[in-house]
Amino acid sequence: MTGPIVNPKARYWAAYHEVAGDMGLPRVDSGTLWRLVRSGAPLGQWVRGAKPAQIRDFQTRFEEALESDGNIEVQTPQEDAAEALVRLCRHGECVLVTAGVNRPARQVLLDRLDLSVHFAGMRGLPEELQGRVRVLKELAHGDERVVAAAGSKGVVHAAHSAGLVVAGITNGAFVSAWLARVGASPIFADLTALADEVESGAERLIQAGLLPPRHTPVRNPFETPDRAGTSRSRNEYRRDRRC
Repeated sequence: MTGPIVNPKARYWAAYHEVAGDMGLPRVDSGTLWRLVRSGAPLGQWVRGAKPAQIRDFQTRFEEALESDGNIEVQTPQEDAAEALVRLCRHGECVLVTAGVNRPARQVLLDRLDLSVHFAGMRGLPEELQGRVRVLKELAHGDERVVAAAGSKGVVHAAHSAGLVVAGITNGAFVSAWLARVGASPIFADLTALADEVESGAERLIQAGLLPPRHTPVRNPFETPDRAGTSRSRNEYRRDRRC
């Protein structure tokens, strides 16, 4: 959710401003903070001059503040995210996964932004890695045509460990180098670029291991040929099977 779907910049600033202000710590401006976040700079640079014990306390309180209802609510949708989701849903089922603990607030935000309609559901990921891997494997149902589009290091790491193709999305809080380090490949600037990739034949996703080597797709791998030789989306195919 954070990055691909909503822009987290205002949320990070609100949490930082709140906690650093309450603790009386020196603060940087919002532009500098966002550069520090994106570059993975240590927290000591966020609150320059703070003592080690203060930095540890700041980290705990900042992580809690990120999950508050009010700070989640200030997030805005990424540009063209809704349109990209419509395009992606034509080729399969979209499920939102989140490692965040405040899922009710996330659901409220998605509803308010009219983004919930694009997802078959929301699944929370446990805190520990093995639990996250288990949930992601359950969601994949053994289907080889599954892509995890993620903009956070924790979700990327878990999806990569689950054996999924992980498309890193870099318009959130982590730049491509951070996402690549924990298993994202290929990497896209936003969901629109991923939708372009899927609609153009998914060559980069195939090269990343989307389909097993024995498959040589002659069309978009997210489509299943019917008996008449035309092509249908995964959702249409599943609906036919259910009928």
